[in-house]
Amino acid sequence: MKNNYRLLFVHGWGYSSSFWQKLQNNLKEYHSETIDLGFIGKNTDKNCNLKSILNLQEKYIAVGHSLGFLYLLKNFSFRFKYYVAINSFARFSRDPTFPKGVALRVLDRMSRGLSIDSNLIMKQFYQQCGQVVNFLPSFNIEELQKGLEFLKFEDVRSIIPQIRNKLTVIASKKDLVVNETMTIQSFQECNYLWLDDDTHILPLSKTNACAEIIRELINNV
Repeated sequence: MKNNYRLLFVHGWGYSSSFWQKLQNNLKEYHSETIDLGFIGKNTDKNCNLKSILNLQEKYIAVGHSLGFLYLLKNFSFRFKYYVAINSFARFSRDPTFPKGVALRVLDRMSRGLSIDSNLIMKQFYQQCGQVVNFLPSFNIEELQKGLEFLKFEDVRSIIPQIRNKLTVIASKKDLVVNETMTIQSFQECNYLWLDDDTHILPLSKTNACAEIIRELINNV
């Protein structure tokens, strides 16, 4: 039965597992779990359900937003039933083989800024994502800086061909964090679904559309 499949959600940089609440509520017919990467508050228990996930990995549809997709590929074997990458990438930082990536100096400046005025850096980041935030939570600066280092150096482009046939990419051509070229160069010959949106937070801004895509994918796996 299709509803025997489980959903595993991993959020992106600067967010917490609560990022997925709207989408989870829209997909209540499926058992779902989240991994929190510890960027907000003091929660650094990333893998509280790791044993259960590993034991049933083939039953999970793994959904990663932004950095969260890289986390899935770097921390699990490639045995998930299906993958969904939302506003994501296979490499983030610029190098000679990835010229449209984000310059290292930008990430370094953000890292330094977190030590000086974390609220300012995060407010600017959320604005770039297209999110209006009236209240800023308590941030875990150390984990945020580790996340920036992860974005500077991780590259999973060589892995993509291994999962290409069980991967769907949901993106926006007007995403100000992950530009269209970054998406295309990250996921060559993959299944793209472009949504008409100008944010980096499709699970929040296009919740219903994301839910319907995931539902349809599950019905067809």
